[in-house]
Amino acid sequence: MFEIMLYPFLTLIGISLLSGAYGCQMVWHRVACLGDALSHGALLGLAVGALAGLNEDISLLILSVVWAFFLWFLTKNKQNTLDTIMAFLMQASMSLAIVLFSLSNGGQGHSALMHAFLGDILIVSKGEFFHLLILDLILGFVLITCWKKWVLMAISPDLAKANKLPLNQLQFIFFVSVGFFIAVALKFMGALLAPAFFVIPALAARPISKTPEKMAFFATLIAMFSSVIGLWLSFKLDIPVGASIVVVCLTFYVLTVFYASVKNILIKKNPY
Repeated sequence: MFEIMLYPFLTLIGISLLSGAYGCQMVWHRVACLGDALSHGALLGLAVGALAGLNEDISLLILSVVWAFFLWFLTKNKQNTLDTIMAFLMQASMSLAIVLFSLSNGGQGHSALMHAFLGDILIVSKGEFFHLLILDLILGFVLITCWKKWVLMAISPDLAKANKLPLNQLQFIFFVSVGFFIAVALKFMGALLAPAFFVIPALAARPISKTPEKMAFFATLIAMFSSVIGLWLSFKLDIPVGASIVVVCLTFYVLTVFYASVKNILIKKNPY
């Protein structure tokens, strides 16, 4: 039992270490749907790989980066807003992925599609965990290097310009980094649940945080605790791991919002 759960547990912790901070950046930049758009692009990568007989990991990462670049490129077109572009990419990539999955795997495309949508953290191997660890180190370095610049861009793009920050390059790095991370999380949690694991902990941390750094810290803690509790509930109740983790994240969100609401009411009643 211990050996079966060890690498899924370590993988979830590895994803949690960065998902909270990246999720906060997505919320601050008002691109909470970015994870959904990129996850569906990654889903298309899985479909292309399955149809062409390519390595799953390689096709997944390549399509995720290409989709992130495509999304970043379309944001330069001022005729459409970012949410419109992301909605377009989500629908287009999902439709293409469903068609390609249906044509692949010798008639087993539908089962492969459901697996891609829901993921399965319990089948993670030792090699996949170490690949995640390497990606964690790379994306962690990017996050630390760009953190203050990304925060400034989110707070005030005009102030960021005044400080002569390369906004286009920083936004491109942000999109590609999220694309890489979503691609890895998707393989284990699925296209439907991976984006929620980024955004919901960040939203849960917001009511109890006063600074960007504290919000990222609390979001990371919430993601880690949700992973541990969700994995345990999945084992005890025999339910899908990804869905169990997201439900725990939602529970933390309800609790923090309730706590903040009660705290505000008490302060108004007794301001001194």
